[in-house]
Amino acid sequence: MRGARSLAALAAAAVLSGCAGGGSEGPQAGSASRLAENTPAAPGPTPSPTLAEAGTVCGKVRTAADYPSEIVVRKGRVDCEEILRVFRGYYKELATNPHGLGGGGGYTIDGWECGATTAVQAEKTGRYATCTKGDVKVNAVRP
Repeated sequence: MRGARSLAALAAAAVLSGCAGGGSEGPQAGSASRLAENTPAAPGPTPSPTLAEAGTVCGKVRTAADYPSEIVVRKGRVDCEEILRVFRGYYKELATNPHGLGGGGGYTIDGWECGATTAVQAEKTGRYATCTKGDVKVNAVRP
């Protein structure tokens, strides 16, 4: 009988020690873990853009005179989304400025130096405009 009382006392001690706050699963700990599960993670670093190399056609844009053109990397490496925005901005500038159409109008767009060929040059070469930044050179060409 003495063994049964010792076993009962040991079991009661185990139950009481879990309720005394020494355990890690109190109501607050469970709430905190559920809160952490429902909290979105902090945004990580923005991934670097993929850079296109020479020979890559980044996409198509319409010139200021509304001709289709392909944007082609000629030298260096460039983010295609960036250079497409630059050419669109350049052609918008050409269309709104009287000296621009058909005559080489040069503008700086987001750090890129851009200039158009004359209509005669464009007809001969198929190149409408060039934008450069440092050692990078990108052309707008007839498709």
